[in-house]
Amino acid sequence: MAAKKYQREEIMGRLLSRIRASVARFAASFDGATAIEYGLIAGGVSLTIMVVVFAFGTDLRLVFTTLDSLMETVQTGVQAQQASGG
Repeated sequence: MAAKKYQREEIMGRLLSRIRASVARFAASFDGATAIEYGLIAGGVSLTIMVVVFAFGTDLRLVFTTLDSLMETVQTGVQAQQASGG
């Protein structure tokens, strides 16, 4: 039982050492700043999309419903043309 406990502690110690080394490398590099900038950009884009959807949600639903109907009409026409051998 003591051997398993020692083995677990050793594995955890190595894991924590790797995590510390990774965090130190991340903190020392400028890649973290770039990642934060990309995160802020993604957050801004997401916020913009949410505002547009909430502001124009009903109109957007109408646009997509109309597009769906048009695409179904085109698909039906293409299928009818293919069935007639054209």
